[in-house]
Amino acid sequence: MTAALILILIFFKIDIQAFLAALTGANLFFYLPLITTFVVIWLFGEAQNLHALFRYFGHSLSYRDALAIRGLTYLLMVVNYNLGVGGIAVYLNRRHAIALPRTATLMLFYMFLETFVLAVLSLAGTILSPEDFILLGQVRNICLLIIMVSLAILLLARGLPDKGRLGKIKQIEFMKVFHQISFSDFALLCFWRGLYFLSFIIFFYFGFRTFDLTVPFLTLAAYIPLIFFIGNLPITPAGIGTIQAAMLFFFRDYAQPSQIMAFSVTYSCSLIFLRLPLGLIFLKKDGHYLTTVSRANPSE
Repeated sequence: MTAALILILIFFKIDIQAFLAALTGANLFFYLPLITTFVVIWLFGEAQNLHALFRYFGHSLSYRDALAIRGLTYLLMVVNYNLGVGGIAVYLNRRHAIALPRTATLMLFYMFLETFVLAVLSLAGTILSPEDFILLGQVRNICLLIIMVSLAILLLARGLPDKGRLGKIKQIEFMKVFHQISFSDFALLCFWRGLYFLSFIIFFYFGFRTFDLTVPFLTLAAYIPLIFFIGNLPITPAGIGTIQAAMLFFFRDYAQPSQIMAFSVTYSCSLIFLRLPLGLIFLKKDGHYLTTVSRANPSE
């Protein structure tokens, strides 16, 4: 309902004829193979990120199992990104007997890591971008704040004493993960997660061109992470509506609203229609493959 309301409000403000013209004028012969390739890359990339996360925290989750879990939770991710992440926690608890508080904590840490990495990428884009918009400066300040708060949480959590009232805080499940991972492993997880999100920026750089949109790469690096933040908010299914509104806001100086809407709607629909079949494929394999894997890997 919220997604429909947002889209209705947007379409009231744009030229529908120009929107349809932008859709029909898009180079879909290049766009379709491009988005299909990147959806597969994103699946394998996030499976690697999950595999690395659990490996660094001492859990023997194989890469093939991480791939299957990520593919299966695409069915939940179509509804909402955070629901998909929560699905990973529940699934690992049921299939691998990893305690639910533990899997939930690792997924929270995964989202903490993701927020930090997105802020770093966006900050780099605002600093390196040759353009000088007021909006870029505002984005830079927001990213600096997120980075400083994230680092403060990381350092304070690691610096908590073992005894006293502060020692009790240290024993909270979420706080334990900060002591269990080294700075080098945290940096490596940030690196792998950063590569994953960098691939989205590369996709947008080429994908925009199929709709006659041209945005400098570094400007995309500044804005795309923030669009992810907005799209991942638990407001609408698959971020539909919120993503379109965010793109219209951030890229308003580069193209007509009808062009931006044509691309953003096509992008959102592409993710749904390409990820759903992947999720169904892994769902079909779930009873045979994942059960076999879970038996082969002893639970922690």
